[in-house]
Amino acid sequence: GTTVGERIAEGATIPAGTTIRYKVLLNAAAQTAGQVVVTDQLPAGLAHVDAGDFTFNSATGTYSKTIESFTGAQTLSFTAKVKNDVAAGSVRNTATVVTKDRAGQPLDSGDSCSVGVVVPAFACNANCATSSQCQSANADFICSADNNNRCRLKDNESTENCQPNIFA
Repeated sequence: GTTVGERIAEGATIPAGTTIRYKVLLNAAAQTAGQVVVTDQLPAGLAHVDAGDFTFNSATGTYSKTIESFTGAQTLSFTAKVKNDVAAGSVRNTATVVTKDRAGQPLDSGDSCSVGVVVPAFACNANCATSSQCQSANADFICSADNNNRCRLKDNESTENCQPNIFA
């Protein structure tokens, strides 16, 4: 798949199979915070690729990072991928940050930030540059160079209606 650049705009169209690097920017207030805990539960449409600055729990699908004594600013990142079989629609990912005092008690209920992307529906015969732009939840499509870079069914590139071959 392709990799999305440094910033993901809210509502950006991102095809299935695309790799996304998520970043969480932390800023301390004028004083040093105690413990800072950052968590991010991957939504169903995303798959883990690389934990980066986080620890990833594959059983829960959660990234987490605990900073014992935090001051200043820090950027944390991890990499996920829009699943190839994700249905067309919206995928929203949210990171939550909870700050605790030096005794370990939460100072707030947490602050969160999120970004939503739109996974486009597959369009048979759509123009494409890579096969990831042609993926669908119910079939294996490719970007066919033999058909002027159009999305086609992998097993039957010659059909313009993207129907599978039928063998008698």
